[in-house]
Amino acid sequence: MPNVTKPPVTTTQSSPATTASNPTVHNDSAAPAHSMLRHPWLRANGDSGTARALDEGIAPDVLHQLQMEELQGHLALMRRFAARGDVAHARGAYRDAADEARGLQLTDQNMSQRIMLMLSIAQREAMQACQAAHADTLNPFRTQMDCGTLFAW
Repeated sequence: MPNVTKPPVTTTQSSPATTASNPTVHNDSAAPAHSMLRHPWLRANGDSGTARALDEGIAPDVLHQLQMEELQGHLALMRRFAARGDVAHARGAYRDAADEARGLQLTDQNMSQRIMLMLSIAQREAMQACQAAHADTLNPFRTQMDCGTLFAW
């Protein structure tokens, strides 16, 4: 076994003020080393985290679970954007969710009804959230919202 020397680890210190004020920002163009997920940074609650690198050797049930979490993450983002009245981003998140759903349906036909139910419930919740944001008299952007175009393609 050959001897491999590791390079020295250098650390930089940053002030607590700059660390706290600079949250980790996700960059879609910076993909992880290798992942079978389309959006490996997305979590089921719609938040982003460290990108998950998944290789071809992953168990099918684990991959399926992670794909379901990614679908749930897109739906959570859609509801979050709709509640803010951000129709364009909500529509984009729904489009991503629909793409993920099609992929999941192709891999597991037994999940088709469950996935379609998830999509329809999320559509209803997003529309209700958008309408509530539009009806909020304290929302300064309510006149600029058009919830009718939320699911327009």
